[in-house]
This record gives sequence, C-alpha cells and structure tokens, in this order.
Amino acid sequence: MLILEGAGKKFERTIDLESLRNSPGGIQLDEDTLTVEGIKRNIRVVVLEADSMTHNIKVRLEIRTLNNTTMAEETASTAEFWVGFFDFPMIDNTRLSNDQRCAVVLTDFEDFSAEISVLDYPGSHASLKEKPYFDEIIQNLWRQNQQKE
Repeated sequence: MLILEGAGKKFERTIDLESLRNSPGGIQLDEDTLTVEGIKRNIRVVVLEADSMTHNIKVRLEIRTLNNTTMAEETASTAEFWVGFFDFPMIDNTRLSNDQRCAVVLTDFEDFSAEISVLDYPGSHASLKEKPYFDEIIQNLWRQNQQKE
C-alpha cells in the first residue's frame, strides 16, 4: 500500500458496523475527491454488508471523473464487491479510464467498527496481469506526444 500511496492518492474511512446492522440498505461514507496525474475523480463508498465471521465487507464503489475545466461530470463507473484482509490493491482493483486503478483496502475489522483505505493510482503500478487495453496504450502515447509539444 505504501508504494501505491506514493504514486497516487488515498483517503481513509471508519465504518460503524452497528449502524450498518440497523440499515439494511447500507450506509454511505463521506465521499472524497482525489487528483492523480491531473485527473480529478469524486469517489463515494457505500457499505452494503459486513460478515463478522469472515471479516469481509461488501461495498459499492461509485466513481465520477470530473472535467477539469467545468467540474462537470464527465464519466461515471460503479462496482460492487467483497473486500477482506487478503485482497491486495495491486491485484484486486477497479479499472478506470486513462489507465488508472482504484482499490478499497480493509485495514481493520473489530466488533463494532472497521477501517478502510481507498486508493486511486496509475495503472503502471498494477500487477503484471493487468495489461492496458489497446485504446489506453494509444491514449497514453497521444498524451505523451502532447506534453512534448
């Protein structure tokens, strides 16, 4: 996680498991806006379930990429998944546009609360099995060419 934090950005949240038990639809955590490589994204985490036997949580990750000029919504993506202590952010992540990744990491799980970190980082730091798509390679080359001019 330290390597990914150095290349990207993160925020941390505490989950009140007692509130989650009393909210069958889940609880929404405070959202945050992270900027990685000049791309600004608004990230919202909704905790849907918690399994106290396996120490896993089910989350819905809602990510909106913001347009840098008008701060208007440009693209949005949503993913639902279970997160546990053995999910590694370099392998278990959500692919975003512009060859970036977002990962939710469970850092602590107790009887009444859990802690998570949400990381947004460049795809170059993802595992080797995560090869960029062809259009991402073209887009990266085009961006590098624009920076040289």
